[in-house]
Amino acid sequence: MISATPVRRLAFDLFLFTLGIAALVSFYMDNAILTALLLINWAAILSVWRRKGDAYFLLIGAAMGAAAEITAIHYGAWQYANPSFFGIPLWLPIAWGIIAVLIRRIAESVSEITAR
Repeated sequence: MISATPVRRLAFDLFLFTLGIAALVSFYMDNAILTALLLINWAAILSVWRRKGDAYFLLIGAAMGAAAEITAIHYGAWQYANPSFFGIPLWLPIAWGIIAVLIRRIAESVSEITAR
């Protein structure tokens, strides 16, 4: 039988992913509100079922994601509707950081569940 712990972690992480996407879709034109909502999401991720290295994944994901976005925008691949700096919105590095953490955590939870 599958332990409730990885299933509960997976459900929580998928819930946070869904909340993050809903926030992006609903508030992408208001950088301040979306940044605040994503910071709350980030705090929830790091406070519940924290795994070793989550903070590093968040920071590295934020830096690498923002750098990739800034580069793509610089070369004309796309643009954002409400940029704050270097062609990207203020909330975008936070979103990239959250996604990096959630991808890692979801993959680990699925791996634990399927290993049984």
